[in-house]
Amino acid sequence: KYYTKIIFHLIDLSIANGWLLYRRHCSQLNTQKRDTMSLLSFRISVAEAMLKSAPPTPSTKRGRPSLDSTLNENNQTTTSRAVPNSIPPPSV
Repeated sequence: KYYTKIIFHLIDLSIANGWLLYRRHCSQLNTQKRDTMSLLSFRISVAEAMLKSAPPTPSTKRGRPSLDSTLNENNQTTTSRAVPNSIPPPSV
């Protein structure tokens, strides 16, 4: 249970360090104070970038299948069943 707290703390710490580096970079470029992002807006932009980098999850149908999908499956060609193995002789 405590592993997730540690992981989230490390993510939070790395975002705060990234924001401090961003502020240092802005001060080196002589950017005005009002043009730099606040910590909250920096966090939001990092979160949006992480969400955009993830591939979209495929939408899977959940629940009971509809009547249309069962009719489509029945119209498909049926596969032949495997032949059962021979039965051993009764003397064994």
